[in-house]
Amino acid sequence: MANLKIRKDSLNSNVPDTLIPLETTFTGSVETSTSIRIDGRIKGNVNAKGDVTLGPKALIEGDVFGRAFSIAGTITGNVVSTGAVSLLPKAQVLGDIVAKALSIELGASYSGKCIVGAVEGAKIKPNVAVNETTDKRPAATGK
Repeated sequence: MANLKIRKDSLNSNVPDTLIPLETTFTGSVETSTSIRIDGRIKGNVNAKGDVTLGPKALIEGDVFGRAFSIAGTITGNVVSTGAVSLLPKAQVLGDIVAKALSIELGASYSGKCIVGAVEGAKIKPNVAVNETTDKRPAATGK
């Protein structure tokens, strides 16, 4: 399993600094200190200190951690946000969501438990095995 770490000193919240393009499949955990846009497939966990944007054809099979989420694609795993999560039309999430705010637009589908408001101390059970030595997730970690 590969680990991808991307670091950048300046953080611009409007433009994703990391991009997983369409027709790209990445297997392993992705960690970035910036925002990320995913249009391809990731088989593994994603940990972003910035915002996470999923395009309509994006697929993540693993847990996703980040600041704010805009989801138009599919996540099979848990979503942990230190900000807001927006499920856009045609978005699909099969897993638990922990966020300060949640919006689900008409046409989106979601199946799982949800904790909205207090993110600190929230517990979720990861869907994907994670390497304990490299796992640096936010406070809402798996049991």
